[in-house]
Amino acid sequence: CFTDKNKVLVGEETISQNYSHEDYQIMFYNPLQYYLISDKSNINAICINKLDILNTFRNKGIMRNYVNDIVNIVPFISFHGNNIPEFDSGANKIILQECISSGGNGTFLLSPRECSSFLQQRKSNTSYIVSPYLEDSIPINVHLVVFDDGCIVFPVSHQIIFHEKNKFNFMGADFHTDFSSEIYNRIIENSNKIGNRLKEFGYRGVCGIDYLIHNNEVLFLEVNPRFQASTFLLNELLQKEHYPTIQELSILAFNNGKKPFDSFCRFKERKSYFNVIDNDIKYCQIYEKSSVSILTDGYSFTDSIDDNYYYRFRLVKDRNISWIVYD
Repeated sequence: CFTDKNKVLVGEETISQNYSHEDYQIMFYNPLQYYLISDKSNINAICINKLDILNTFRNKGIMRNYVNDIVNIVPFISFHGNNIPEFDSGANKIILQECISSGGNGTFLLSPRECSSFLQQRKSNTSYIVSPYLEDSIPINVHLVVFDDGCIVFPVSHQIIFHEKNKFNFMGADFHTDFSSEIYNRIIENSNKIGNRLKEFGYRGVCGIDYLIHNNEVLFLEVNPRFQASTFLLNELLQKEHYPTIQELSILAFNNGKKPFDSFCRFKERKSYFNVIDNDIKYCQIYEKSSVSILTDGYSFTDSIDDNYYYRFRLVKDRNISWIVYD
């Protein structure tokens, strides 16, 4: 994302060769990428939080401990290395997660017996958290932007999670959520509490919070101190209702601005998207009778892809792609 003369350029608009680095500023999707650049002399970066703040907030174990006095969290224990401490979750399956991971990478669904043998095959210098696998829970994500005078919490999306062979992958998001007013209010209340704590720590700008909805409770999972995979779609919905983009709000937050409006729960019109990870047309057939946008993200259908690709292209829908069945 680039800014030029107070205009935010996202996606298709790019910097032309006529620009020098003094003419533009760069906003990173993940600010940690900025700290990985060895020579920063030609990088006019904006909206960058301090490295120690980013490293603190992206650690799943640290963050659950940091907020468990103000919101309900998914129960967990943390440990380091190949030997899991005794953990009586009362569940047949447990979730093992690397403390530093995202997008489903580093997250595993295992039985307690499988967990011990699984850890023996992994690197010994890794930190983990382990939690009970909560059956019939609903994974959600919410954006918020932290300002000097508080936070804006944006409408919730269902997280579409693909699960295969003990692994999880994030596959898309659906803003067609339909929770009770009580649940929506609790999400906004909890997110404001967390956002204000981030603010006190010195954090500004965008971040994402992941929760599980389980037995009518909102349970905190983690903070993602960066833009989210669904930010592009959230921006589209915001602009349709004449709100600024998340990038524009982040710039305001980093320039001592006050939040220009309050949190809200729902959009008038909503959308969803799905990452297509295979060439098989079966992923597209369910959309052939309704409107769909295909975002190739630079992908060519004639290109060969190596085995480690994340996804090939995205499908954006006006209709929902997820359903909650409470029985």
